[in-house]
Amino acid sequence: IGLLIDAPFYNNIRSLELEIAGATKNSAGLRQPPHVTVKRTFEVDSIADITKCAEIMGMVAKKYNSIPLSFQGIANFHKKVMYMQVAPSSPLRRMHKDLLTALELKFSNARSTLEADEMVFHTTLAMELSSEQFGIARQIADALPTDATNFTATAQRIGLFLGIDDNTHWIVLSDQKLGLR
Repeated sequence: IGLLIDAPFYNNIRSLELEIAGATKNSAGLRQPPHVTVKRTFEVDSIADITKCAEIMGMVAKKYNSIPLSFQGIANFHKKVMYMQVAPSSPLRRMHKDLLTALELKFSNARSTLEADEMVFHTTLAMELSSEQFGIARQIADALPTDATNFTATAQRIGLFLGIDDNTHWIVLSDQKLGLR
């Protein structure tokens, strides 16, 4: 589950993803729309489970009118994934906790590693990088002006993602506006 990023920030992030993909010849980061992860992945067994996840996401979404996002540079996970860091604000932490608590009531496997206090809020730019590709991506990131990676935005929508093609691509199954309708 991720907060969906509106234009112009969506377009700016996608442009950076495209620049990295072109330079590294690795387009894995383009397999999902730019978003800020607020609930890590877990497996479900049926369409009914997906529907229940969407309902839970919708109930939590109603509690938040919008979520401020503070992007703070570029970091990486194990030199395999490059991402934009998002400051773990109080609203982001509360939303994550609300989603996790509600989903755990229905799905025993909803909590995955690196959640709760260990959650890293982020926007993936590139993934499945080799050492050489990581070096190229890091050079691009290091050459960016500060305002390209340090900015604030506001999320107005949240999306339920589904991994397809053996989780190599991610689509948004359900898109909800934050706040009461």
